[in-house]
Amino acid sequence: MNTYTARGWIIRSVKTQENSVESLVFTSDFGKIWVKVPGGAKSSSKLLSACDIFREIEFSVAIAEGAYKGRLISARELSSFELLSGDFQRYVEVSRVCELIDALTPYRMPSEKKYKLLGECIKWIGFEDNYIFAKAYFFVQYLSVSGHGLQLGVCSDCRNIISECNFFLATEGLVCRRCKSVE
Repeated sequence: MNTYTARGWIIRSVKTQENSVESLVFTSDFGKIWVKVPGGAKSSSKLLSACDIFREIEFSVAIAEGAYKGRLISARELSSFELLSGDFQRYVEVSRVCELIDALTPYRMPSEKKYKLLGECIKWIGFEDNYIFAKAYFFVQYLSVSGHGLQLGVCSDCRNIISECNFFLATEGLVCRRCKSVE
């Protein structure tokens, strides 16, 4: 069992036993990992900050090499967004962003870009008036960081770089003049 220290965003938290909590933490160093917080459900717990979602924490965890579940040793809160708990719409928007990270990111797949993008979007939704655009921004940027971004300068049929293009629903994308004439 190794001990690591890292920064991470708590994207999900589940009460597992009478006083224990498991939190899903997304880090830049390890990717997505579960941390067990013994006694985390007690209001007097020193590790309470590691149990509330949408918080950025610096934490130490004991975890086996290659495992995706570990035991929390210590935690310190870095960022918190109490506004989210009082604003249902903002809470829903951040939840959707965190659900996407959870669903589309494998365990122990580190990504500094995804970590920074998640933090940027949580802060945007938590504080900015135009937060409704943050989710769309997140989705487009997440796809790009994951290697599925839009390629607007490439023909969807022949994959050649194009300077002048046309959009066709039949081909589901941008096509060059040569591919257009084949239509």
